[in-house]
Amino acid sequence: YREAERFHPLYLETGEPIMLQDNNQIYLVVSAIIFGLVASIHLVRALNNWAFIVGPMTIPIPASWVGFIITLCLCLWAVRLIVS
Repeated sequence: YREAERFHPLYLETGEPIMLQDNNQIYLVVSAIIFGLVASIHLVRALNNWAFIVGPMTIPIPASWVGFIITLCLCLWAVRLIVS
C-alpha cells in the first residue's frame, strides 16, 4: 500500500498539519475527543444544576465539578502529547 495512506492529517489552528503516524497517536486523538466531550457534559450539568439520579441516589453537583476538572486534565494531557 502507498506510503501516504499511513498518515492521517489533522490541522492545528495555525493551519499546520499534525501527522498521525502510529496507533498511539490515533489513540491519543480519540482519548482527547472523548475526555473533552465528557468534560463538556460535566460542565453543562454543573452550570445548569441538572439532577443526576442513579437508582435511589442523587449525585451531587460538586461531583460534576470534580469530574469536569479530572476529565479536562486528561483531555489537555492527551492534546499536549499529540502536539509534542
